[in-house]
Amino acid sequence: MLMASLIITEARAEVKLVTMEPLFLITVDSQKAFDVVDHIILLDALYDHTQNHPLRSIVKNLYSGLVSRVKWKGTIGDSFNIHQGDYWTKTLIKEIETKSSLTYLDKTLLRIGSTHPVWTSLSSTVSDVKKGAIRVRLLTGTYLLESHRSKFSGGRESALCKCCGTSDEDITHFLLLCPALHQQRKETFSKLKSYVISVIGLGYWSKEFKGHLDLIRLIIDSSFLLPKLRNRTELDKIQRLATDMCYRLHSQRVWKLQGK
Repeated sequence: MLMASLIITEARAEVKLVTMEPLFLITVDSQKAFDVVDHIILLDALYDHTQNHPLRSIVKNLYSGLVSRVKWKGTIGDSFNIHQGDYWTKTLIKEIETKSSLTYLDKTLLRIGSTHPVWTSLSSTVSDVKKGAIRVRLLTGTYLLESHRSKFSGGRESALCKCCGTSDEDITHFLLLCPALHQQRKETFSKLKSYVISVIGLGYWSKEFKGHLDLIRLIIDSSFLLPKLRNRTELDKIQRLATDMCYRLHSQRVWKLQGK
C-alpha cells in the first residue's frame, strides 16, 4: 500500500507539470502482472469507463511487442513474447467457425477469460439467470427443437412443430414464425425493435435487417451492434430485451407442450 501511495503521489505531481488532462493510473500487483484474465478484465473496465477516449487505445497498444525474461537460480533466461491470451482467443475463434451450431455466436467481443455480454447485461437474480440460460442455449446451439430430434434420430422422429403443427420446428420457425407463439413474439419483439431503431436509426435498421437470418442474429447475439452504439449501456439494454424475448417464447412453448 505504501508503494502504491508513493507511485500515485508522484504521478499526480508529474501530471500537474505537463498537462491539465485528467490522470488515469492503472496498476496491478506482481501476482496479476501476467494474468491473462485480469488484463482482459482491466481493458473491459477501461472501455466501460472511458468509452472512445484515446487512452484505451494507448493502453491497449502497450500490449504490442511485450517481452519478459525469467530469473531462475541466479540465471536470467532469454526474452520471450507475452501474448496475453491472444493465441487462445484466436484458436477459440477458429474452432467456433467450424461449428455449424455456433453460426449465430458473434465474435466481436469474444475473448478468453471475458464474460459474454449475454451474462454481463443481466443481474445475478434467480430469474435473470434462468432467462440467460435459455438464451445461451440458443446461442450455443444446445436448445433442443424438433428439427434436432429428427436429425439425431436419423429421421425416425418427425421435425414437425408440436406447438402448431404447421411447419418443421427449426430456429427460424421457433423465433419468428410459429403461430402458437405469436402473442409473446409480438409483445417482446416490438420492444426490441423499437429500442434498436431509437439508438441506430431507422435507416440503418432498414439496411441491415432485411431477412430472417438478420433478425435471428439480433435476437440470439446482439454483440455485433456495439460499433454502432454510443456505449455498452445501450448494448446491455438490447441484450436484456432479446433475452426476455427468448425466455418468453421458451416459456410459452413449454406450456404448450405440457398441455399436449
